[in-house]
Amino acid sequence: ETHQLIKEQSREADRRFKETDRQFKETDRQFKETDRQFKETDRQFKKNVLESKETDRRLKELEHIVREQSRQIDKQTYQIEKQGQQ
Repeated sequence: ETHQLIKEQSREADRRFKETDRQFKETDRQFKETDRQFKETDRQFKKNVLESKETDRRLKELEHIVREQSRQIDKQTYQIEKQGQQ
């Protein structure tokens, strides 16, 4: 009787251990997947920041070019108007 009870308790303890181990492995798998997704999101974010900085830099270059061209056009317009008045 006692031997049978010990055997049943041992089986139940083994079953609970296996279930706990299974849950642990699943939690570990989910953690690793979440970590992988986080790293990918972080990598993409950093890439986006770099692209944004490059876009801002290029925009400033283009603004400078437009201002310079506008100045040149103003100078040429002034010269043409000046020649027309002579």
